[in-house]
Amino acid sequence: MKLSSTISRVQLSGEPTLTYVEEGLAKAEASSRGFADSATSNFSAAKLGIVGLGVAALAAGGIAVKMAGDFQQATIQLVTGAGESRDNLGMVTSGILQMSSQVATSSQDLVRSMYVVESAGHHGADGLLVLRAAAEAAKAGNADLGTVTDALTSIMASYHESGKEGISIANQADDLFGMLVSAGVVSWFAFETFENIGMTLGIMPVAGIPLPFVSYGGSSMFANFIAIGLLQNVRARSLRSAVGR
Repeated sequence: MKLSSTISRVQLSGEPTLTYVEEGLAKAEASSRGFADSATSNFSAAKLGIVGLGVAALAAGGIAVKMAGDFQQATIQLVTGAGESRDNLGMVTSGILQMSSQVATSSQDLVRSMYVVESAGHHGADGLLVLRAAAEAAKAGNADLGTVTDALTSIMASYHESGKEGISIANQADDLFGMLVSAGVVSWFAFETFENIGMTLGIMPVAGIPLPFVSYGGSSMFANFIAIGLLQNVRARSLRSAVGR
């Protein structure tokens, strides 16, 4: 536009000089050179951006491959170190991956906690139920999953031993009354434990039943100690009868 205007001015004035034309050509050449430099700079920046994205994608892919390898190695340790059967390994692995999205916990943390659960003697589907209870409790309390899993398996082991001991006392009772008392105490603890764990898993209705020796409450703890005292009394009577014979 400037070039044609300059040429028109030259023709109208009749001046033989080409000064205006030369100035217009110089400005057009400078503008073209600036546009080319800008395009080259933008292309270089885009090329660097693409290279950066490629490097980031490669790094993310490498991390994902490493995590998958670590997860596979951890699941194999469930068989080699925790007593899980190879036949159940596929089911356990699928359950852990599915649980990971449901409880918003990484699969690595879940498989490490599953190793603790399996080592405590809970395998297959039963182990997954225990792991889910621990994961949901840790999520609700914003606590460490490993710590919650250790506590849960320890409590379950303690109740299991207490139940076995109570049944043994009932079998050794020297009269019907002692057997009924022992069986009643064992049934009482078993029901409260099942109800509380069932509430956590969502398979039992929510009720205000305390977990023996765990739930907060002085009256509940007092009643639990009385029940243990009754069991010990039945055992003592059985031992005295056995010695007297």
